[in-house]
This record gives sequence, C-alpha cells and structure tokens, in this order.
Amino acid sequence: MRILVALRSARSADVVVEVHDNSAGPVVKLLGIVVDEARPAFFTLYLPPLEDWLPALSFLDEQTRSRVDDVAFYPRLRDAIVARFLEARDRCALAAAA
Repeated sequence: MRILVALRSARSADVVVEVHDNSAGPVVKLLGIVVDEARPAFFTLYLPPLEDWLPALSFLDEQTRSRVDDVAFYPRLRDAIVARFLEARDRCALAAAA
C-alpha cells in the first residue's frame, strides 16, 4: 500500500491510497479521501462510500480484496494516512522556513 498526500493547507490534505496485490494486476487507486486536523492532534478522515471504490477494488485478487474488506484495515489506514499527512506537513514547513 502506498499513500500519496497533497496538502490543501497546514490542516487539510487530499489523499490517494494505492493498493496492489501479489499478481501482475494493476495498481488500484482509492480516491476521494480527505484528512483534516481540526485542532492539534485531532484528525478526521473523510472516506467516500465503499460503493464508490467497488469498480477499482474488483481488479484486486481475492486475498487482497478480503484484507481491504476487513474491519481491521480501516484503523491501519487511518494511522498510516495521519502519519503521512504529518510527514508532508513537516516537510512543507521546513521548506518554507529555509
């Protein structure tokens, strides 16, 4: 899984999650994710309805698809997105200070 973060501001970003399986299948992009930091260390993730991702998810093999369908996937996804958001924001702040 690869997470791409495009900052909107210091407190918000658009996120694309790229998921790939172990086959030679295509990389599947889960679009429409937004992360917001309403106040320091308080994050909200906005995810589109799962139905919006179904066409893309159909390209994944059964094993990978079952991991995405698993409830445990979403807390891991949240933690990974927040970590990437903080990394991107810190890089941007460092670049602005230089």
